[in-house]
Amino acid sequence: MQQPPIISSVPDQKPPMRVSNDLRRVYTLLWCVIYLMVYHVFRDAVPDAFLRDADKIADLVVGGGWEASASFMYTAQILSLIPLPLQDIVVNVIGIVSIVALLSPIRTLWGMAIIPVLLVPLMLSSMLAPTKETIVILLTLFVAMTAYSRRAASQVLWIIVALYAAYCFIRIYYAITLALLLSFIIIERTTPMLRVLYVFACIAVAMLLPDQVYMQLQGSRDTVAHFLTTGSMFEVRTVFFNLYPPDSFWHFICNYVYAFVVLNFPFVRFMTYKEFILFANVVLWFSLCVTGLRYVDGPKRYLIFLFIGHLMVSILFEPDFGSYMRHTSSTFIYLLPALAIYEQRRLERRYGHAG
Repeated sequence: MQQPPIISSVPDQKPPMRVSNDLRRVYTLLWCVIYLMVYHVFRDAVPDAFLRDADKIADLVVGGGWEASASFMYTAQILSLIPLPLQDIVVNVIGIVSIVALLSPIRTLWGMAIIPVLLVPLMLSSMLAPTKETIVILLTLFVAMTAYSRRAASQVLWIIVALYAAYCFIRIYYAITLALLLSFIIIERTTPMLRVLYVFACIAVAMLLPDQVYMQLQGSRDTVAHFLTTGSMFEVRTVFFNLYPPDSFWHFICNYVYAFVVLNFPFVRFMTYKEFILFANVVLWFSLCVTGLRYVDGPKRYLIFLFIGHLMVSILFEPDFGSYMRHTSSTFIYLLPALAIYEQRRLERRYGHAG
């Protein structure tokens, strides 16, 4: 949506909060240097919990003999195509491109102050080694570049469908995210009456699904939570189980609401600085989703739908706060159009609107 131009000079205003292009470039360079320093100098100081998935994949890449899920196996096979001496370089390039992309919409001191709340957890959990999130971040970069291109909306949608359909072979639940994207698009393009009918139709279909479907969708939370509490060498403080066995529609709904509250309001269970960081991210995610739904249009709107889809799917089965943070923040690039508008509107409120 076209935004009113910023008035560059308004009498009786406080000094501008605008960040100059030079300052933003220096700030971006600083974060790139911090990232490379952590990666190559201080990575041993990073808690093992941040790197446990990366360690598993590294073992698989070099032929480690242990059982793993399909997503780990396929990710290891893809990463094994990259020569070992080049893997760190590839991860660094993807990390630096991501940092540059994340900081590109920043226009205010507020933006400079708030973005580390997202950037530090993303850096520590997804950008310090070749892992599943390496491929996810690369996927989101491709999708975002496609949405920002001059292609027609229909072409952008077909490319997104193709990319997600391909990645579904590695992580099958991405098919649910893709289905949610298409559902959001269909519902948005219909009349209000049809939207209500679609929603009720979806609820009716969900109630008629076989119980095995609910178990397939939510059962993995209990499986992983059981492993983390009994068979894992890593202690996961924030692990939690479903309230009920996911064996019916109503149990499924109760479990989903419970997971939504626990994951997005972490103070319900714990109150440490880590929960403050997670909650700050949650506030940022939801506020930008609202901004995106209100003001982002065209192909970039697909990115907002995709992020909401990823958020909804994560709530289905995430067993702990850390994995929820990692999987959701790795798709934050989809909220860049909303972040750009949010920063623009802060400047407009500072200077006033044209006309």
